Amino acid sequence: MSRSSFLIPLVLTLACHAQPPAAPLEPERAPGVVQAPLAGELTGDADASLSTLSEVLGPAPTGQLASSLYPVGFSPQGAFAWYAEWADEAVGGYLWSFVVTDLVTDGELARVDWSGERLGELTDRAAVMGAEGARFLGLLGEHGVEISAPAALQPLPYRHRDASFEVVAEASDEDGVFDLVLVSSEGGRKRLGGVDTHAHLSRQDLAPPSAAGVIVSPHEPRLVVVVAFERPGYEGPPNVRSFSLLGAHLQARMQR
Repeated sequence: MSRSSFLIPLVLTLACHAQPPAAPLEPERAPGVVQAPLAGELTGDADASLSTLSEVLGPAPTGQLASSLYPVGFSPQGAFAWYAEWADEAVGGYLWSFVVTDLVTDGELARVDWSGERLGELTDRAAVMGAEGARFLGLLGEHGVEISAPAALQPLPYRHRDASFEVVAEASDEDGVFDLVLVSSEGGRKRLGGVDTHAHLSRQDLAPPSAAGVIVSPHEPRLVVVVAFERPGYEGPPNVRSFSLLGAHLQARMQR
């Protein structure tokens, strides 16, 4: 197995493996939203905003390498753009991704990653933004994403109107698979996605995945749930603190 395979974040599945394909977990799009900008249309000092993104996860626990998350912004239609710095496990380069995620389906609308031949060329975030910034801005315009950085990671439970919301990990019917469930203080609940922990929970000393917090859309009652997890390091310690993302609408498809 190549070293780069250890840098891929945990895959999130939208349906339990034992069940047939189900209807979407949320409506296709919320009604009455503002139309997204046309491709290439961005407001504000976009170039400056991309160079001043803020990291939201903070340092890794003692003895772990950290992967870092930099929120970029949201679209009114439920897209979320983000930038990641992945922990370097003896690869010897700066490892990064720029991603636009559809928070309705949790699918990727666009993704640009580091490449092996550029590891010695792009040595930090400033270098990446200088080399790829125009491309990133084009992707933001294409998907109607408005830069809202700096964004903060809000703690759970998260309060919206008269209700509070928590995200819990529950064991599913399949061994080693956890369901991430959004739970409301008003009694509603909704499955957000499944996390297959076989790859890293085979080691008993590793903590199970948990919701580190949420990032809030400025356009609608929709959250980005940041799922943090620990996985073994390449060929041994140190282990790595990594993350995956799930979209969560606070009103759609809640069941009692």
